[in-house]
Amino acid sequence: MRGIAIVVVLGACAPHFDRAAHSGRDADPWGAHQLEIEHGEARAHGIVTARGGDADDWFAFEVPDQHGCPQEIEVKLRWRTPRPELRLALAVYDLHQRKLAPTRRDPHSRVAVIHAHPGDRFFAKVFAPRHDDAGEYKLDVRAEPWQCDLGPPPIELIRPPGYRTPALAPTLDHEIADVTRIRIDGDLRHGVAWIAAGSARGIDEHWWGQLVDRGGNVVPDSTFLVRNVSADLSTGELLHADAMEAAAAGGDVWTAVLTGPRVMPEPVELDPTRATIDARLSSVSGLSSGDVLVELDRGRADGVQLGWRGVLAYASDVRVPGSHFVVIDVSLHRSIGLVTQLVITDPDHLHAVLTSP
Repeated sequence: MRGIAIVVVLGACAPHFDRAAHSGRDADPWGAHQLEIEHGEARAHGIVTARGGDADDWFAFEVPDQHGCPQEIEVKLRWRTPRPELRLALAVYDLHQRKLAPTRRDPHSRVAVIHAHPGDRFFAKVFAPRHDDAGEYKLDVRAEPWQCDLGPPPIELIRPPGYRTPALAPTLDHEIADVTRIRIDGDLRHGVAWIAAGSARGIDEHWWGQLVDRGGNVVPDSTFLVRNVSADLSTGELLHADAMEAAAAGGDVWTAVLTGPRVMPEPVELDPTRATIDARLSSVSGLSSGDVLVELDRGRADGVQLGWRGVLAYASDVRVPGSHFVVIDVSLHRSIGLVTQLVITDPDHLHAVLTSP
């Protein structure tokens, strides 16, 4: 009888384990560590281990605003592993979880470079890609202005004959500063003016102003809000970039007239001896500085002028505490008021009361 040999081959299976068994909230993008990019840089460090149940660390960061310029963001991962054959990995995603450009590879590092605009948000994932991978890492995020001309240094002004000092409104105090450059982004409807004055002159992000031409005339629709203040430089965010495009191209805009919250009205009530105008709130916009812009349905056709004062009120005409504002922009049938440091929770039930200064 012929013998029959039966051979049984047993396949060795890799052990199964949970890569997130001991992870914290940062195991997914919803619990990502928030990185604050300050002075162009943010740093983080940690440990990831696949077998240890903490294989993924997620980080989130926002592109900073450096003079309104696009930014080149470099995300660099470096690591040390207990054995030379182990490694870590890096992936960068946008806000919609789309993976971005591939990373550059070195023996013990990965680098991702992206180009973005101020305010864009991204996620960086540091992870152990294979079952045995583990290591200690350092993550660096660096931001630098990209394809951005900050303009020439402040110029020495030679004022033409007959030049007169402009007045934004007769009752407002002013700071006058040179404008070194204006950039208009037609696609984003965004305009920025570089102003040669900053915190050394008391200017902060609650200030606002208008631009003035060589003859000392206020340029129409040139109202701006002050942003990104350093000691000797600030930027002005133009409210009407479209209207400013022609003026900027002509190169005649060269002076900024600024005013700050120190001139904001202090009384609890408006002067009862002056005539008042009621206005409806068309829109309300919160600013990063904590201030609020209120758009009103009254303008020059109704007698409203730049520098007028106002206060918000309920339907019962009871004034909203701390809601006094100054009119910083006026068109024929519309005006904009700037309210300093106020949270408006129910604008649909408010109206404005305006009066001349």
